[in-house]
Amino acid sequence: MRQGFRRPKSPRVALGAAVIAAAVAVSAGSAQGLAPAGSLGEPEQVSPALPSDPGTRGERRAAILSSDPMEERQTWQRYVLDSPDPLVYPASAEVLGDASRVRNLDGLLADDDEAAVFGSDFFGDAQIVIDLGVNVGGRVEIGVSAVQGGPLRVAYSEDADYLQPLGDMRGVQTIGINDDPNGRVDVVSTPGIFHSPGIRGAQRYLRLSLDGPGQFTIDFVRVKVRHLRPGPEDYVGRFLSSDPVLNRIWYSGDYTLHLGAVRDPRFRRSRFGMADGGKRDRLIWIGDLAMQSLVGHYTVRQLPKILERSIRAFSCQQLADGYIPMASDVQIQCPADPGPADGPPSSTRRSFPSLTQPDRLSEYTAWWVVTVCDRYLLTGDAQGTRQMLKVMRRAIDYMRSKLTEDGLFRTPQGSINWRAFDTAGGTDGHTNATWVRALRRLAFVEREIGDATLADEYLSLADSIARAMRRNLFDERAGLFVVNGESPRVNHAQDANVEALLSGVVRGAQADTVLEGIRERLWKPFGPLNGDLTNDPYVSRYISPFMTGWEVIARLARHSDRSAAELMRRVWGGMLKRGPGTMWEAMAPTGAPVEFKRGEVFAGRTSLAHGWSAAPTYALSAYVAGIRPLMPGWKEWLAEPQRSGLSFAQAQAGTPAGPVAVRWRFAEDARALRLTAVGPKGTSGTVAVPLLGQRRAIARDGEVVWRNGKPVGGVSAERVGDYVQFEHGAGIRTYAWAGVEPTPR
Repeated sequence: MRQGFRRPKSPRVALGAAVIAAAVAVSAGSAQGLAPAGSLGEPEQVSPALPSDPGTRGERRAAILSSDPMEERQTWQRYVLDSPDPLVYPASAEVLGDASRVRNLDGLLADDDEAAVFGSDFFGDAQIVIDLGVNVGGRVEIGVSAVQGGPLRVAYSEDADYLQPLGDMRGVQTIGINDDPNGRVDVVSTPGIFHSPGIRGAQRYLRLSLDGPGQFTIDFVRVKVRHLRPGPEDYVGRFLSSDPVLNRIWYSGDYTLHLGAVRDPRFRRSRFGMADGGKRDRLIWIGDLAMQSLVGHYTVRQLPKILERSIRAFSCQQLADGYIPMASDVQIQCPADPGPADGPPSSTRRSFPSLTQPDRLSEYTAWWVVTVCDRYLLTGDAQGTRQMLKVMRRAIDYMRSKLTEDGLFRTPQGSINWRAFDTAGGTDGHTNATWVRALRRLAFVEREIGDATLADEYLSLADSIARAMRRNLFDERAGLFVVNGESPRVNHAQDANVEALLSGVVRGAQADTVLEGIRERLWKPFGPLNGDLTNDPYVSRYISPFMTGWEVIARLARHSDRSAAELMRRVWGGMLKRGPGTMWEAMAPTGAPVEFKRGEVFAGRTSLAHGWSAAPTYALSAYVAGIRPLMPGWKEWLAEPQRSGLSFAQAQAGTPAGPVAVRWRFAEDARALRLTAVGPKGTSGTVAVPLLGQRRAIARDGEVVWRNGKPVGGVSAERVGDYVQFEHGAGIRTYAWAGVEPTPR
């Protein structure tokens, strides 16, 4: 795996540089017509040439296959979960208990002339359970035309199993303050239209019950959506494949981000910020943001601006020593020039004292650097990124101040890491590897738009920490990194090893050993565990979709595509099978939402719509379909498909110059391949045609351009691993091979 941001070896043919956080980070329907002009950035059309050399039968067939571009299939729209309608009404309702206590149940499903009559003699003798059909956030509205006795209790839950009288959370206080994230139950006692006093951030199920004898006539129940609501026309990025499960995973991950894009209703002109999840803790968290930013730049047109605002919210909250607080109120608006490092605003310090405490979650300072640098690659925003340079440089100074004599970053005692319930103090493997990633990402940015001398300095420091990790934290017998140099147990953590792969702490054969060791020691039926030992205060044993998402990306970055696809189907497919149709914060080894036992916290507290768990949406577009930027702003881009057990895939990503797209299909049991790539004007593309371990004659636009392991006809191409990479340029071009090329005598 090639690490860091790298320029291609030549400006014309990229040699497979792994980029953004990945390197750090049965068809679905009948074919539709080509997208209308303009929908793909109005690329320059390239007319196919006729084959000048008839060649072998396979060459002739490849020439024919490549003569016409593959058409984009529009059936991706059936997987979109968003609705432009601001009101969500129930999909269904049922009565639990004494069904005779409810008349005309369907009357509450819509705002019409029908109404349901709900009566009770005592609490719990009858209940109405409503399924909205989708996990959704907003203000709950209930039309009540008549009231007798009661009152009516309304409880909310993302999962039907946790739909208790007090909702899906009890005995827990969140730290979100922007509305009422603790509000998981409401009481209605008067006729009229009831409006929930706060935003109910995420729920699919509602439970109605009467606290005492009485009768309510209910005209309708609905949710007035308050999170981001894009329509199909907003999907400048999209994905479709031959696997309906992977398709659902892509759009569910994207929709999970929409649930987390929220405003602060305390302020009239509040703008969207990217919170970690809608149900609780409606704050911007840096670690979550690192993954959300990758996903959001591949999906709908509104998310990049929301993500920019959310990333920038931390730039004016840095402490004097360079530490950046781990979370922010969504309402924080930082100026273009972040100014001196004088800490969070006074209002934030009063509201979130635990968040602004120095060193509270030190690895998130590294994550912020990574996120800013990744955004630069995705957008090419040199001006905005240059404004962040002084903040990132101070962050590196903070890291330097915590280095030990062994050359490792030492997390202060009493701190937490992304696994908030675990001990984090000491030389944590994952934290050190994340600092390596941050240094290498920042070195690229400095060389592009900053100080080249600092770039060399940061690369040298990254190499030094990587060597110290291999020397002090690598268990040679297991072939894996340990969780923490100060832990009394030799526990091998998923996060330390995954980040060692992504940041290039290990490469080559050693990286392959680490990848296989993760699978052998940590993979279980429902997904990988955080660590291989039990009862370790440094590592809780559960399945993290956040860290497993980074593992999926690490596997794809090393072209271990089948294991990555297996992991996606196992973890995220399991989430979709259980529900509620969005991506979870954490999973228990049993495949259910995780239960953190602290006080009265129970599994219902786990967010089932959590943006840090949306990694497959990015991975499927960037690696399986295969489109990702090589240089800032997609000025140079790569199309490098990974089959992943699929027969067909297509993806499109929005870029500053217009959409980049790729569509590919294997036919006849992978004896033939057809691939169409689309690049906007002003960009340079490299298309990597997979060979699947065989010699192939490759045609492009009706002309054979690769034969006997060499380019022909003056075409610029090169064999790199199991691919042939072609200079593509702008416009639409189609590539194909059919069968195996005969071995020359």
